[in-house]
Amino acid sequence: MPNGMDFLRWLRQEPPALKVRALRHNNPAIVTYYWDGGAKNGHSVKDISSTGAFIRAAERWYVGTVLTVTFQQEFEGAPEGRSITILCKVVRHAPEGFGVSFMFAGNKDRKLLDRFIQRAVVRRQARVKFVKRLTHERGQAMIFTVLCMTIMLGFMSLAVDVGLLFRAKRMIQTAADSGAIAGATELNYGNVTAAARAATAQNGITNGSGGATVAVNNPPSYGAFAGKPGYVEVVVSQSQNTPLLFFRSSVTVSARAVATLGRGQACVFTLGVSGTDIGISGNANISIPDCGIIDNSVSNDALDLNGNITLNAQSIGVVGGVSKGGNVSVTPNPVTGIAADSDPLAFLPSPAIPSPCTANVALNGSKSQTISQGCFSGISASGNSKLTFNPGTYVVNGPFNISGNASVTGTGVTFDLIGSTTFAGNITLSLSAPTSGTYSGILIYQPSSNANSISITGNSGSTLEGIVYAPSAAVNLTGNSGSTIYTDFVTRSLTLTGNASFYSYESLPGASSPLTKATLVE
Repeated sequence: MPNGMDFLRWLRQEPPALKVRALRHNNPAIVTYYWDGGAKNGHSVKDISSTGAFIRAAERWYVGTVLTVTFQQEFEGAPEGRSITILCKVVRHAPEGFGVSFMFAGNKDRKLLDRFIQRAVVRRQARVKFVKRLTHERGQAMIFTVLCMTIMLGFMSLAVDVGLLFRAKRMIQTAADSGAIAGATELNYGNVTAAARAATAQNGITNGSGGATVAVNNPPSYGAFAGKPGYVEVVVSQSQNTPLLFFRSSVTVSARAVATLGRGQACVFTLGVSGTDIGISGNANISIPDCGIIDNSVSNDALDLNGNITLNAQSIGVVGGVSKGGNVSVTPNPVTGIAADSDPLAFLPSPAIPSPCTANVALNGSKSQTISQGCFSGISASGNSKLTFNPGTYVVNGPFNISGNASVTGTGVTFDLIGSTTFAGNITLSLSAPTSGTYSGILIYQPSSNANSISITGNSGSTLEGIVYAPSAAVNLTGNSGSTIYTDFVTRSLTLTGNASFYSYESLPGASSPLTKATLVE
């Protein structure tokens, strides 16, 4: 048991200091700088507390060495208050560095250090938390879903607007094609621009309306047919709204077409609207495989075939019906119920009638005569006479009658018939149309004001080459086997009897026919 002195000594003894370990922060994103007698070196801090720190460094200082150390937060551009300089004493060594304790001049320095450490640690924690958020999988599906939906909506918008642009392109191209065809059709009439723009308007594109422009060029301004007459170019452009394309609010869509007058698809036109427009009987052989037939009559027997008939055409179109009797062969089968066609040669001007027009030619017996173009009050040849026509246009303002065994010859001739016309008997005809000029390809021109019928009968040695144009007249053709007839017809009606046979005028080498049709070439 302790004596009294020991007890008093124990009472006077001061209690030992409570040793509380300061809170240390690992990897606090702080770097240090101190001077070692050479260059200023920077080192990272392994941990730090309010009483000391451990500095990663290769130098080994003696324990008790005092260093002036600057601590700075580990990022660039640190503002004022994010670094602090403190006197430190080396207290221990380790393989990776050394530990120091802080030597404060007063409580103020300690408080500054505490705030400095707190800011550095908070910033470090914020950075770690941000990185964790980036690497955390929670919510990623929603983010990717939103991104994918945005991209899909963008592509859908692009698809919709591109589809609308393709549709607009088709419409504008259709309008340009229609305009070019309509303009080319009017080449013989002179209303090219008006016809082309009217056709584009019918297809929804009106020049000067809705941002649309319709340019009509005759001849074309560029392309394979630039500068060539007889070609019509139509260029159509229109601004189209693209509301779903974020980078463009509108796009200009344009189309171009070029058309010209090419070979027509038909070479026989009968323009009468009732009765039998085309009647073929006997042993006729009609071979026009390179062109078609148009019959405008609405009657059930608009096309009447009776006998040993062979009809071969590229196409046969009838507004009304077809009647057949006998041994009839038709290729191809006629198409009924078509729309009526218009006069394809209505653009041809009527030849001027000179004044006075009193010359008269009348041959009979075995007489022969050669005449030149002009106006005649009548022409007739009978018996064994021979009548020769020099090249040119002959206006016959009266009867034109050839009969008996007469022989009539003419190359490059056109007959403008004002009166009646009859070629009958055992006559021999050798007539051909011109291949140039206003009446190129026209052998007989009978104006629409003259409804007198035309009757032509030729023997086995007859030759006819050209177009018979008589839009208001009935034409009756009677032939014999051996006749060479290359004739196209534009008449009110056409009747073929006997052994009449004919072929398309356009099938002749060098033939120049005004029976044309507008065709797209670009």
